[in-house]
Amino acid sequence: MKDQPSSSKFPKYREFQNGWTGMHYATKAGHLNVVKLFVKSSADELAETKEGKVPLCFAAAHNHIECLRFLLKQKHDTHQLMEDRRFIFDLM
Repeated sequence: MKDQPSSSKFPKYREFQNGWTGMHYATKAGHLNVVKLFVKSSADELAETKEGKVPLCFAAAHNHIECLRFLLKQKHDTHQLMEDRRFIFDLM
């Protein structure tokens, strides 16, 4: 069996050129089980896209209420999101 590559060569969670991670795509599509799996696997639920949006914003913008509720129970600073107006605009 081949040796496993060192973790320093391969990031745990791949980020695409637009700054999106798997968590962003899962919340946009409303895949709650996938979102839960990412969180359980220590994925960064506060990762921002190049536009500065976190996965929570996509759950809100696409009306995925269960994903939104789940993510709100995580370590999001909703007051900061409101101050930056990012969260409010995504709800519109």
